[in-house]
Amino acid sequence: LSAVSCTFFMFFSSRVGRGMPSVQRGLVVCLGACILGFAVCPDYFSSGALQAGIWKYGLILGVFGLFVPVVLFGIGTPHLSAGLSTIMASSELPISVLCSVLLLHEAVTPLQVAGVAAILAGVVVAQVPPLRRRS
Repeated sequence: LSAVSCTFFMFFSSRVGRGMPSVQRGLVVCLGACILGFAVCPDYFSSGALQAGIWKYGLILGVFGLFVPVVLFGIGTPHLSAGLSTIMASSELPISVLCSVLLLHEAVTPLQVAGVAAILAGVVVAQVPPLRRRS
């Protein structure tokens, strides 16, 4: 599902709101993620988790895990080719799995390995035609 949502993000970010500043687009993406999150877990407010102090960690993770990367990606992509931008966005999930294994010592399931392999295979398949044209 993460790969599917990343694909939708890449598709819509190249077609919707192209004239908007990167910060404003980042806020719209974060708002959409927030709405989706509360739609999936509607009892989050009433459970008391936010009032218990978890909001501080959520705010930090929201800023540095969602807002800053989306804004920086929006700033950088106009200066890169479409292929390189797609590779950068596609590599986010395999790198996050690698970091969770190396830094947090999390276990990786075979399904996660298969997902990472599928993403990397997709990047390779997408880059074969440009490589053939060069040679």
